[in-house]
Amino acid sequence: MTKDYKSEITYSVKYINIPENKVLISTLPSEFKLKVDAFGYALARYNLSKSLPSIVVDVELLYKKNKKNKFFVLTKNTKDKITKQLNSEIEVLNISPDTLFFEFADMINKKILVKPNLNINCIKPFHVSGEITVNPDSILVSGPTSILDTLKFISSVKLSYKDVNDTLIRDVQLIDNAELKYSDNFVRVNIPVDKYTENTFIVPLEVINKPENLTIQIFPNKVRLNFLVSVSQFSLLKPYNLKAYVDYNNIQNNISNKLRVSVDCTNKEILLYSVKATPSIVEYIIEK
Repeated sequence: MTKDYKSEITYSVKYINIPENKVLISTLPSEFKLKVDAFGYALARYNLSKSLPSIVVDVELLYKKNKKNKFFVLTKNTKDKITKQLNSEIEVLNISPDTLFFEFADMINKKILVKPNLNINCIKPFHVSGEITVNPDSILVSGPTSILDTLKFISSVKLSYKDVNDTLIRDVQLIDNAELKYSDNFVRVNIPVDKYTENTFIVPLEVINKPENLTIQIFPNKVRLNFLVSVSQFSLLKPYNLKAYVDYNNIQNNISNKLRVSVDCTNKEILLYSVKATPSIVEYIIEK
């Protein structure tokens, strides 16, 4: 029976059944524009409808038919299948776009480090007091070789916390990638936070990287270190845990016979803030 009207209607498209161990890397249209022949009341129903079912494209069936990682499909050849998904009173005359381009890549698995993207601002006198841990610290990622060969880490969505005064434990979502599959989409992040207090040590000043045949006199040979340490670790930190030093390698091209003092904490489990050496610059004499 001849229909009353020819018109163009738009349907969203849903692609299902991606072949196992394959990743679809081509970009496919999210909607089809259909030129149709239909009765007026059928078109009126379409125009009044707020939600229409998507046209479903079974990717695996097309892949099995072509048996290649790269192929194209003329949409006119799928017209009968699409028509069956629509109202029986609508006849599909033409489909735009006229061609679907499919490209697949072989999927591989690789364990990738997880890196949280965090912005932590503590309220004084609190600070992050140790290593921020992630559980799991790495996840199994499935995707094309072209991506996984150069992928160093998976980042979380960015999260910001203000006026923090206690340890935070949060489940954090990982940034999604349409071409990758994750063994976990969330990780648990532990951010240790503690109250900090000021402390002072006087420690000897060392010279590192010094040739054995040289003697270097440093003036003064001790420095005072002021720093902030967490209350829970206050008693654990000893003067010998702090190493104040100058580097002989910095003497080259140095015409002022002065060196800047550096400070390291040998106990890596203790996190210090606002470390200041007094004096911060010392003089030296080389004795051969």
